[in-house]
Amino acid sequence: MRAAVGLATIASDLRWRISTGHVDRITALGIAGIASPIGAALLKAYVANDHHSYCDALGLMTKRVKCNFPYSWKEAVARQALREMLLPFCTSCLGATDESDGNAYLVVQDIKVLCPACQGSGKRLWTDTERATGIGVDVRAYRIKFEKLLVEAINSASSDLRDLHIRLSDWLDD
Repeated sequence: MRAAVGLATIASDLRWRISTGHVDRITALGIAGIASPIGAALLKAYVANDHHSYCDALGLMTKRVKCNFPYSWKEAVARQALREMLLPFCTSCLGATDESDGNAYLVVQDIKVLCPACQGSGKRLWTDTERATGIGVDVRAYRIKFEKLLVEAINSASSDLRDLHIRLSDWLDD
């Protein structure tokens, strides 16, 4: 479904057809976006690589970060949450999973080895140091003040994206 909606966002042929077409997907995304604006912005930023949708998602997520920090710190937390959501693949194996068992492998001297960086999940495992650097604080400050905010921001946005997928799946036959 992500691919179909992503293709629809950049399609130039928006003629109406009896079967589900690009215009139907765009309409469904717009309607679902009313109920889940962060989810819609994230989906468009991810599948269509749309900078404006990224900025929309960043602004909406920044408003959702609940703390007494200055706006710039809230934005830094939201930016790191977006970075983790939009760049989910392991940097070693690039998220390439084997269809037979769903694990990610690297080939070393013609031997297939479970990716050590992600333990075979294909997902990037962000370290506290990477997260602290992304937010612009030291690791100690990250663990004390920002870790909980970042996890809440990621979980909240993931929930919105999941809700959007459910709505789109209900409306479209894809």
